[in-house]
Amino acid sequence: MSLTATDIFCGAGGSSTGLVAAGYELKLAANHSRIAIDTHSANHTDADHICADINNYDMRRLPTTDILWASPICTEISPA
Repeated sequence: MSLTATDIFCGAGGSSTGLVAAGYELKLAANHSRIAIDTHSANHTDADHICADINNYDMRRLPTTDILWASPICTEISPA
């Protein structure tokens, strides 16, 4: 049995790639950008993906995992 992870604000998948390399099973990734989700899902085909504004998402709908990885919001800390 492996440890599991959910990655919100996942972007294209850098943090998720690190989690998988560390031995976590990525269950779900979420981001508001369709381009980011399309890229992430190409890089992490075994994970479920949600394209949604996570600020308005019912967090109770997220899967139960061992960790929740929530990266900083790119549009608030970068010119992205």
